[in-house]
Amino acid sequence: MTDDGPRFTRKEFNQIRYLFYFAVFIILFQVFQYITTKNALEKYKILFSHVREMVILTNSVSLETSTIHRAILNLSFSSDSSDVVLFRKKLADSEIKIENKIAIIENKIITYDLYSFEKTLLFENLKLAKKQYTEGYGNYFTLLSDSSKAVNFRRKILRPALDEFQRHQFLFIERFFVDQKILIDSIAEDSDKTGFRLLITGNILLGLVVIVIFYILLSERKRLI
Repeated sequence: MTDDGPRFTRKEFNQIRYLFYFAVFIILFQVFQYITTKNALEKYKILFSHVREMVILTNSVSLETSTIHRAILNLSFSSDSSDVVLFRKKLADSEIKIENKIAIIENKIITYDLYSFEKTLLFENLKLAKKQYTEGYGNYFTLLSDSSKAVNFRRKILRPALDEFQRHQFLFIERFFVDQKILIDSIAEDSDKTGFRLLITGNILLGLVVIVIFYILLSERKRLI
């Protein structure tokens, strides 16, 4: 019994093996390209998630700050004991909520490793402004028996303290956006560099594959002639 099937020469076998290696390299570079893109997208998702959480928390602080200010104004002009109790409760509830939100923000900064000098400084200033505002309306309540002193204190001390507290809330979240944009730009730059290197390397390998194919075709043609 004879085997009449096709037989590969050693040279042809080596050529096939080289083509197989090239094909594997190209597939690997395509996989690397996919992994690079996927990793960049995952990093973007994490950054956007951090931004969303910080915006929600900071907006909650702003909302509770407004609630406190309204409660203070209502207490300034309310003489009904039941209303006073209600407004005092709202003020106390908002104070607790603000403390909790600020604690959560600080915990997330630590957990997510979001420290930067500017952001940390602004966050500390925010907490200081909050403390000064709290002390301000605490002192304001002691002056309610004297309407002229209370009005003067509210206009010259309390209102500026509130504005300062709100200003630091805005500055903190603004700085957070700036820092996150810097990180996003860095991720995009790294992805572009990696993608460009993979593109160049993949095209070089593809060019080598084309050259080898042409070489095989020419060799086969010469052999037939």
